[in-house]
Amino acid sequence: AGGDNVVTIALRFSDGKKGQRRFEGDTEMDEIFNWVDAVFKMERECVALTTMNGQKNFTYGNNDGLVLEDANLGRMVALRVSEIEVDKLDDEQDTDSSEDEE
Repeated sequence: AGGDNVVTIALRFSDGKKGQRRFEGDTEMDEIFNWVDAVFKMERECVALTTMNGQKNFTYGNNDGLVLEDANLGRMVALRVSEIEVDKLDDEQDTDSSEDEE
C-alpha cells in the first residue's frame, strides 16, 4: 500500500509480539481482523483491537463497513490485541432452546 491515503497499523500483543502493516484508507476494519487471523493465527472472532489510550475498541463483525479513514485513527496507529470470550452467545442460545421444549 502506498500513496497519500495510507494508514499504518502497528499491533501490540499481550505476549510482547508485534506486527505492522500498511493499508489503504478505504480498507474495512474487518480486513484488519482477517490479517490478524491469517498472519498471527488468532481467530478473528476472538480478538478485540483497542487503541493504546483505550478510547476506541473494535471487534470483528461489529463495524458496519467502517473503513480506516473514517475510523479517525490517523496515518499511523498502534492497536492493542486482546483475546475475548465468544461463548456467551452460545450459552444464551442453549438457554432459549431448553425453554422452548417445555
